[in-house]
Amino acid sequence: MTDWIELNDQASRQYADATIVFAEWEKARARVQECSGGMIWRTSKGREYLIQTGKDNRQRSLGPRSPHTEAIYTAFISRKRQAQETLGRLRHEMALADRQNRALQVGDAPALLVRILTNMERIGLRDSTLIAGDCALLAYAAQARVKSWLAAGQVHDCEPIHVQILAADARAKDMALAALLAADKTFIASQATEGRLNLKNAQGATAEILYDGLIQILFKPDMPMAVRPFSVPLVATSGRMARMTAIPPSMYVLRAHGLAGRTDISPAEALQHAQRALAVRRLIKSHLPDWNDGWAMPTKFGKTGPATQGPSMIEIPEDFPRDPFPTVVGGTQPKLAGRLIDGRLVIGLTADERAQRYAMCHDLVVQLVAYCHRKQPQYPKWSADRLLTWVGNGVRAKRTQWALGEAEVNWILDQVRSHYAARS
Repeated sequence: MTDWIELNDQASRQYADATIVFAEWEKARARVQECSGGMIWRTSKGREYLIQTGKDNRQRSLGPRSPHTEAIYTAFISRKRQAQETLGRLRHEMALADRQNRALQVGDAPALLVRILTNMERIGLRDSTLIAGDCALLAYAAQARVKSWLAAGQVHDCEPIHVQILAADARAKDMALAALLAADKTFIASQATEGRLNLKNAQGATAEILYDGLIQILFKPDMPMAVRPFSVPLVATSGRMARMTAIPPSMYVLRAHGLAGRTDISPAEALQHAQRALAVRRLIKSHLPDWNDGWAMPTKFGKTGPATQGPSMIEIPEDFPRDPFPTVVGGTQPKLAGRLIDGRLVIGLTADERAQRYAMCHDLVVQLVAYCHRKQPQYPKWSADRLLTWVGNGVRAKRTQWALGEAEVNWILDQVRSHYAARS
């Protein structure tokens, strides 16, 4: 491949072996956490009671001493001891895997990123945050057994990195900030708004935490494979491992195309985003086919089509935009910008890309219609037009953050207005 560097056979086998050990270590750690706290016998008014203690020092009685409570106590102590012994053994195996990873140069994830991911996993952010931006490329590369896209100037330990975190709720946003500060105390806020927090550390690394409740859609258990969170162990240059849960590759491609279509960046930056989108598309096709199939596209609001349909086979409304980010090249005669995909010149979106963007915009419509109905009782004096205008202004303010084209925003707001009126 020209965009990615394949791991050699020895490094590939080592990554496979290391991920098995890492997965077992994760399970063992979870079992130890389930046995957190303890159990003690306490005498009160001449009788012994079994007391369960928690990590937060809370205590509750499980009843007086009896064959039943003695069995509970014995089983808990045995289960906790076994879990701790297993975790200790796997820690030793993980330390050995780390050294082998480093010797064989299995990974190239920056050490700071791995520390951040370790802290995020430790405090339980796997199901409420996603890594986006160029750091997500490291996850796709790890799963595909290739090295990250060096030609694009991808992150390395010698260069300041930019970590972008999407948080599903305000609590996750605060916990993500705590994880960043635990990884590097020199991170300080450089810009803060209601939905965005930008930070920078003493070495020049930057981080961005975006509050986006719509990513909760991706964590639904019935979502197609191609749009589920992308979770994979990463290997740092030091050999240490940590799990990254990133946006799915298809979403990265859509976001990159959206960034490439922005008018407030330089042509060189736009070209770089377009090149990265193309590189990930090629990686999906050659190494990650499961993340390009299994689409279950909505056919009506609130209903889902059969999972066997591919994205290009879905019936999409004719009024849905075909080119959300039109680009015109200047000159004596106007020229349209196109992309060379699989030997064909494509202007606008491919059928698959358009289907994927339709799915994303459809979900936004569903969420926004429900949001309008939740807000209506809070503002009983507002007319429907005022409420919809207020929601529309909010959507337009987040257009860049959500990587939406102007035509897509207009389509979404038209659909919201239509379906809100139908349900009112």
